[in-house]
Amino acid sequence: GTGRLSITSGGNVTAGSFASIGKQSTGDGTIQVSGDGSKLDVTDGLFVGEQGLGSLSIDSGGSVSATDVAIGAGSSGIGLAEISGSGSALAATGSIVANGGGSGSAFLSISNYGSVSAAWLQSTGANAFVSAMLGATLTLNGGPGGGGGAVAAVLDGNVEIITSTIDATGYVAIGVDGAGTVAIQNAGSLHTTSELVVGDQHAGSLSISGAGKVNAGGAVRIGDRIGGTGSLTVDGSGSKLDVTKALIAGNDGDGTLAITNGGSVSVGEAVIVGAGVVSLGTVTVDGAGSSLNIADALTVADGQGATGELIVRNSGSVRVGDFLTLGLQDFSKGTVALTGAGSKLDSFGALAMAVGNASRAELTIENGASLNVYSGAVDIGIGSSAQATIAVDGAGSSLFSLFSVTIGDQGDGTLSVENGASVTTGLFLTLANDLGSTGTATVGGSGSKVFVNKVMAVGRGGTGYLEISAGGSVYTGGFGQIGAEKGSDGTVVVTGAQSVWNVGDRITVGTAGKGTLTVSDKAQVTTTDYLAVGANLEGGSDPGDGTMRILSGGSVSSRTGLVGAFLAGSKGTVTVDGAGSSWRVAEFLSVGHAGTGTIAIGHGGTVDVATDLILAEPAKSKASLTVGDAGSWLKAGNVLTIAQGGTASLSITAGGSVTSDGAFIGDKAGAEGSVSISGA
Repeated sequence: GTGRLSITSGGNVTAGSFASIGKQSTGDGTIQVSGDGSKLDVTDGLFVGEQGLGSLSIDSGGSVSATDVAIGAGSSGIGLAEISGSGSALAATGSIVANGGGSGSAFLSISNYGSVSAAWLQSTGANAFVSAMLGATLTLNGGPGGGGGAVAAVLDGNVEIITSTIDATGYVAIGVDGAGTVAIQNAGSLHTTSELVVGDQHAGSLSISGAGKVNAGGAVRIGDRIGGTGSLTVDGSGSKLDVTKALIAGNDGDGTLAITNGGSVSVGEAVIVGAGVVSLGTVTVDGAGSSLNIADALTVADGQGATGELIVRNSGSVRVGDFLTLGLQDFSKGTVALTGAGSKLDSFGALAMAVGNASRAELTIENGASLNVYSGAVDIGIGSSAQATIAVDGAGSSLFSLFSVTIGDQGDGTLSVENGASVTTGLFLTLANDLGSTGTATVGGSGSKVFVNKVMAVGRGGTGYLEISAGGSVYTGGFGQIGAEKGSDGTVVVTGAQSVWNVGDRITVGTAGKGTLTVSDKAQVTTTDYLAVGANLEGGSDPGDGTMRILSGGSVSSRTGLVGAFLAGSKGTVTVDGAGSSWRVAEFLSVGHAGTGTIAIGHGGTVDVATDLILAEPAKSKASLTVGDAGSWLKAGNVLTIAQGGTASLSITAGGSVTSDGAFIGDKAGAEGSVSISGA
């Protein structure tokens, strides 16, 4: 049947046991508690829409108290509880459950400064709706124990907090037994002293907009358990999420965090994007003023086989207080994409990419975005069989490291700098650090620049490759090494007009490994100290094998030159070929200094030595010098010595020319020197 109870004008009703509104499936019941001092006190449970239709209205300062409150309690019950007006209150010492499962529905509405308090709140089912608006307050003091301590709220169904507040002592979970959606809007707020879970083992969504605020005293997990999918959005200027501990997007499930249009997220500990085995995590920071501030480390793809992605675009910003890692565990894949002018990621710890065995990591910086690593090194391709790439593309796009950059540590690494982008490292840049690693760097396009403050090593222990093309440039403040250690293989190609490699100290090509330097098509290489080809001047007993080729108008200049030097077994080969191809040496050039050295000049190539040119010094050294073809020439500004203790030959053919102020052939006892001149 139909029943109605009105409590007004300070009236009081007490139920010694329980109270039910709409108890039977055919029942239709209403209780109204209205006015200051009007009360309904229920000793045990209060059921609103137990199996039938039930309505509870509290307004104008009225109040209702019970041990537990169930709204839409049964499978067919339809329950509506409305609390409206200043001083209007619903209080439960235990739980409030809004059950919208089955064919039933549950509505809990708090508005106009009304208040609801309970130990914990549970909304469940697609037809459960909880709404707090216009100054309403929902206070949850913590109920039964759970994974994060006391449970304050389990929010499935639909929850809206508009210009209102939820205060929760204990953890809050969204999407536990079914899908859950929570919206914090228009300066609404949610405060929990413990953990916040979005997408526990079902789909969960939390949106914060219109200057809404959420504070979590514990961790925040988005996509917590297997099968859980979580989405957390912080949108608009003034909208905030503050997390005291860690934030995880994709714990064992799939999790997404989106910070857009000026929203902000601050995290007191670490952030992990893709934490569990084969989990999936995504974080997006999009728009001017949108920010993610992390006090500790950021890991993108932490778990074995996990996939993690960070996207920063349209002037969004991320600050990381400690390590930044992409692809930590075996078989994981971490991706970071920074795009758009003003978009930036600042890290105050090291950057490590592809750490786990067979892991993958990708970093893209484009269209004016920037990544700055202010403390610690950049190290990519670390694990065995790991693969990592960094692409810096477009004018204004930049990567800065205060310390060193290693491309290919024990695995494979690739760096590309294109179309006016820049990379700066305060110490070293190393391509292929360890035996078995590969490291590749390309610098292409006008305005594309790499600045290395100290040492650049191409093939330190593994196989390294550097290409500078189409007007790109590399500036090395210290020295450059190509094929640095035993077993290494390094290649540098500088090609195209206005392509430049400037070195502030020396260049060694084949120090203790194998090295090749090719300069072609009007490109330039300059070193202010010596250039050594197949010469180990760094100590140790391992001879180097070096090759330098200057082709098609390429040019090289150095203070001094050494070819096949310092250790028996060292081998250096230089080719200068083509009109405009040149090597200019400001002081002396030694070819075959304890090792074996060869220089071939042809087709209009030139070598200009300001002082002495010495071949084969000391004993057992070997040197060969060939100048062929019209327009090809060699000049020694002082003395040309052919065999100063070792064995040397000079061959001039087909119109080539050699000039010097003086010449010695077989200068010391035991030396063997020969000169051959032929052709027009």
